[in-house]
Amino acid sequence: MIHGLDISRYQGTIDWAKVAAAGYNFAIIRCSVGNYYQDPTFEANWDGAKAAGLQVGAYHVVRADNSVDSQLLKLRGILDGNDPKLIVLDAEVTPTGMSQTAIERAHYWMGRNTREHFFPGSLKPRVWFYSAKWWWDPQIRAQDWVKQDLLGWWFAAYGANNGQPSWAVPPTSVIPLGWPRWDCWQYTSTGKVPGIVGNVDLNIMQEEVFATLWGQAAPLPPPPEKLPIEVRVPAGKTTVTITEV
Repeated sequence: MIHGLDISRYQGTIDWAKVAAAGYNFAIIRCSVGNYYQDPTFEANWDGAKAAGLQVGAYHVVRADNSVDSQLLKLRGILDGNDPKLIVLDAEVTPTGMSQTAIERAHYWMGRNTREHFFPGSLKPRVWFYSAKWWWDPQIRAQDWVKQDLLGWWFAAYGANNGQPSWAVPPTSVIPLGWPRWDCWQYTSTGKVPGIVGNVDLNIMQEEVFATLWGQAAPLPPPPEKLPIEVRVPAGKTTVTITEV
């Protein structure tokens, strides 16, 4: 599993070199909300994370009460020219007075149009949805397009929410309804990471998904620490310690 984080302006100024040195390999960065808001820290975080060697993706908070075309125009204004390899549509806002059907269809078209604009013809799931069971199940439910539209799936399930994963593998009971799989799991909102003041969301990504997104093998684990090797000679002689190199 590959470890990463997602961030927005709420994390303030980030020391990305420290984040990378702590072993995090990817960052999913908020770029926008609906058709009206751009995260003021997006560009600095995007450039800073890339410069530190992290792989980056962008996330957009979907507003079903804003038109799909106007939200896509907002995304294009921010991401065109930045060569995104991953765009996530954050599905967790319930507009007042909208029916479940209208909310579901808005998310369907947001996913379809974003994929067709940014990744036309690609068979790789580079547009994802992010959500959690508490929101997805009543608002979207099980839909045929969930399994058919070449999308990726990132979900939140915290359990104890103590900064560590609550399960070695998340149980099916916490996966949103109708999802064919999960690609990334946000396992806490109370993570602590060097270079970031306060809490941060932490995530685990499937290794093959990481490799598919960024065209590279999953990072190798750090080599084990080399410990001194003690060599003992017969009694009365000096003990010699040799350090492996």
